[in-house]
Amino acid sequence: MPLVQAWLKAGTNESTIMTTYNHQLLIIDGNQKDAKALDSLLQGEGYQTRVMPTGEQGLSEINDNPIALVVLDHNSLPDSGIELIEDITREDPLLQLIVLSSDSSFDSAIKALRSRAA
Repeated sequence: MPLVQAWLKAGTNESTIMTTYNHQLLIIDGNQKDAKALDSLLQGEGYQTRVMPTGEQGLSEINDNPIALVVLDHNSLPDSGIELIEDITREDPLLQLIVLSSDSSFDSAIKALRSRAA
């Protein structure tokens, strides 16, 4: 059960949860150079970030810590980015995602969007 749902079930005030989640971003990117560049950019804008190199580690982070937004590069992951989107949606359907891709294929983008909608 995602952390927010557990807090709500325990009676935690929603404004307390939102304050905790403010600016907590998770970057899931298998390319260390790209992840570091995005991490530096977002931290420079005042966001608190965490970087995970695999989908498995990213899912663990989502379950264990308050995350407001996930940015993931589905092409750079050792595991399937599409499956990761589906897993994140199953774990926390309200969690916002930004999906990056170096693949110019329109089919790839549609597949990613459909996996989130399912």
